[in-house]
Amino acid sequence: MSTVLITGGSGLIGDRLSDMLAKKGYDVIHLSRTANTKSKYKTYVWNISDNYIDPLAFKNVDHIIHLAGTSVAEGRWTDSKKESILNSRVDSTTLLFKSLNGQTIKTYISASGISYYGAKTRDHIFIENDTPETDYLANVTVQWEKSAEQFKGIAGRVVCLRTPFVLSSKGGGLIKMAQTIKMGVGSALGSGNQYIPWIHIDDLC
Repeated sequence: MSTVLITGGSGLIGDRLSDMLAKKGYDVIHLSRTANTKSKYKTYVWNISDNYIDPLAFKNVDHIIHLAGTSVAEGRWTDSKKESILNSRVDSTTLLFKSLNGQTIKTYISASGISYYGAKTRDHIFIENDTPETDYLANVTVQWEKSAEQFKGIAGRVVCLRTPFVLSSKGGGLIKMAQTIKMGVGSALGSGNQYIPWIHIDDLC
């Protein structure tokens, strides 16, 4: 039985992913900022600010899926919020790498985003090796993926999964949009002419 360690396991995507993996026979464990004895999955504590991860979290781990990071959709983008968005991704990745202390794993999967390609609507069909844009979120994504490259020396496979807007009936942006529509005040986002790539949560997982 393979063991999968997930950061952000209690979030919208992490929760669904954990259940799907468990049903397939994987042993799923979580990293969390607080100990959670009521969780369905064994949970170990980590603290990015203190550079700490419970070393027991890595025992017999085969795969790591890194989903944790400050939400880009919640709150105003103040300077401190933007710093948190970046650091919560890059610093946490580096902490995971250093805490493994050379331990090898089969797979390291890092969440990433299509923000890598920028937010401009155009007819170009993007491929993985396209040059990234230079706006704020694109820069965050580039640095996030670069930090994941550290794992190429200890993981058999490293994946940075550039995901679009995730649709789920359990939470996320779809729920917020649906509320305004049900109240009769829903409208197109922005001009209504821009592309909004999306993926269903089960397809992502």
